[in-house]
Amino acid sequence: LLVDEFQDTNRAQWDIITALARPGGLFLVGDPKQSIYAFRGADVTVFEAARRAIEAEGGEVIALSRSYRTHSELISRFNKLFSNVLVREDAEALHQVEFGEPMTAQRPYESQLPPAELRVGVYPSRGGGEDDRAAALRYREGRQIAAWIVKQVESARPIYDKALKANRPVEYGDAAILLRSMTHVTAYETALKDTGLPFVTLAGRGYFDRQEVWDVLNLLRALHAPGDSLALASALKSPLFNLTDDHLLRLASKAGITLWGALIEDQSADMRFAAETLRTLRERAGRVTIYELMAEALAQTGYLATLTALPDGPRRRANVEKLLHRAWESGHVTLGAFSRYLADLSALEVREGEAALDAEGAIRLMTIHASKGLEFPMVVLADQGGSSGRNDASPIHFDPPACRVYDPGQDNVIAPPSLLLAQRLDADREEAESRRLFYVAATRAADILLISGLAKQTQDGVTYGGALAWWIDVFGEPDADEMYDASADPADLAHPIEAESSSLLLDGAGEPPPLMAPVSAPPPTFIRTLSASQIADLGCAYNAESEEQRQYYRERWRNDVLRAAPHRIEPIQDAGRRVTKRIIGEMVHLALRWWTPNLSSIEVRRALEAHAWELGIIDVDSRDSAVQEAFDLFEQALSAGVQQRIRRAMALGNPVFRELPFIYRADKREIHGVIDVLFQTVEGHWQIVDYKTADLRHYPYSSAHHAQRYWLQVGVYAEAAMQVLSEANLTNTAPEVYIHYIRGMDTVKVETHEWQGALAQLEPCIDDLIKDDE
Repeated sequence: LLVDEFQDTNRAQWDIITALARPGGLFLVGDPKQSIYAFRGADVTVFEAARRAIEAEGGEVIALSRSYRTHSELISRFNKLFSNVLVREDAEALHQVEFGEPMTAQRPYESQLPPAELRVGVYPSRGGGEDDRAAALRYREGRQIAAWIVKQVESARPIYDKALKANRPVEYGDAAILLRSMTHVTAYETALKDTGLPFVTLAGRGYFDRQEVWDVLNLLRALHAPGDSLALASALKSPLFNLTDDHLLRLASKAGITLWGALIEDQSADMRFAAETLRTLRERAGRVTIYELMAEALAQTGYLATLTALPDGPRRRANVEKLLHRAWESGHVTLGAFSRYLADLSALEVREGEAALDAEGAIRLMTIHASKGLEFPMVVLADQGGSSGRNDASPIHFDPPACRVYDPGQDNVIAPPSLLLAQRLDADREEAESRRLFYVAATRAADILLISGLAKQTQDGVTYGGALAWWIDVFGEPDADEMYDASADPADLAHPIEAESSSLLLDGAGEPPPLMAPVSAPPPTFIRTLSASQIADLGCAYNAESEEQRQYYRERWRNDVLRAAPHRIEPIQDAGRRVTKRIIGEMVHLALRWWTPNLSSIEVRRALEAHAWELGIIDVDSRDSAVQEAFDLFEQALSAGVQQRIRRAMALGNPVFRELPFIYRADKREIHGVIDVLFQTVEGHWQIVDYKTADLRHYPYSSAHHAQRYWLQVGVYAEAAMQVLSEANLTNTAPEVYIHYIRGMDTVKVETHEWQGALAQLEPCIDDLIKDDE
């Protein structure tokens, strides 16, 4: 019987193992120095007891002490360090693990630079707790770490690449910052952001603790329970609606009415959008799934676009999209069921990781526990100056059993000697595991190691704690260039943007402006983010046939972009939405986006039925009729020439991308959206297909004439596709662009010069609409 990772077992598991194994037929593999899961029930004393039992029966212990990961110089440091850190003070103290046989290295060290370095941030002690300075102190430490990493990369420090079997310059993606816990990870994240370094948090601050996630959850709570004024106030003040404290104070000042009621009754222009949006969403709450409700809320508020424009926008947006995906997975309708679903996910995963963008080329932040079994060329052990123990005030102890008791003489509950002894034993166990945790963390490094932490400056000198103290006990006090002042000066540690704003206010020669003076919002002369649908409206505003239509789209664009007002507020009736030609077209549009040749007619009908439900067709007879009409139109659409080209490409195995999200970065702004289809033809050309649902059967002009209003939109698609294809080294040629009208079976090719000419008018058109609105 072979048991791997034996150091992570406990007594109950050892009993099961011995019951299963035949005499002399047990093979255990493990390293007690890497036993770091006591919080999951692992008991390192089992390992030593099992080893002694096997040796007593004539078994053999084989030491695997050769390192194929780390070079010789760093291994030499580890041997010296951990032969002093990992010691057993008493033969029967089995919770303490000895370092054992020294390690040897397979790989020599070929550099003159020190493989391990130290950074100590010193701050003055206040004689009490330091919690109020914790974030600022660690932010300063994070900036020191970031500067050190930049220095290694910019100096092209060599590291060994196993894949290349040769040395190469270190890159940001080679670095990992390891932490004992994620309690203070935000300080380090902010430091990396402010330095401008790429990073990804692989188990960062709890996913459900992210502000953007809380914003959406608070909105859902308010919709399902309008009496929850705290949730409603949080949602209103968030970027979902951007109301101010003055707005909330005005609503809360209305006597005898809830915050929800005050908002709905308020007729002021600055609150109308929030009131109408919430009223519309409230009517749907409980009648549609949480996913549908959330998707509509995001669409009406433009929250994703708002997040994209904020600092760290892509990650914030990805977090909300992850929540939307969770809602879709759950299929729940009630908020209570969805909340329980999220709670179960949190309990199972312990700490949901923040949605990662691309870890390749980025510094990784993670816990030491998460890094176990991994290796990195460059490792930073951060926050290593803290105490490893915790204050155990529990009235009951289980191993060994002990508890507080009532003392009649003192008429009070006291901790008897048995409990004090148990707590002392627990502290010793934690200390021993902290030393093993330090060993696991340090040995993740293959080439370069940095030990970083904070230390207090007292009247008696500098006080070191945790791994810093263990390192210094072995290698001596740090040199002057290994120390820095970590004093938490708020002005110095503030976020750069905040610091700049403060200096502009405080350093002015004149009187500061009155705090209560009305502040007028600046005209929106610069719009950072636009959606593809807003670009389509912009094209219609200048290329629709009649002046009446052009004026309609201009006002619609201004309402959407400049005033954040919805296009229309549709009443929701029990019978569901009236089935219009536009809805049928949207159903076919959605089906074409996801269609594959192996889908049967039954599966297509099921997909259309789901699309009908998503579009609000609740009545069964109406839905059946809509599905049949959409299916007939879908079958016709499959015979179109553009669909035949997609089919041939799929049959050949060429790339076919459907629902391809993009962010196109123009000179002044970002445009985000989704390309219906991008594919490579059998001839090797790249083509874009954009589906349109307009019915042109009674249109007085040609479909090519109608398509002119979309040249700007598909031009953005083409430029975005060119960026993606060029970065992937697939092509540097502009893709061919087609607009396919589902009704009427017309396909219009938009020539490259046509969409490029439309794109050249993007900024003039935006400036024109903004100017007319002022």
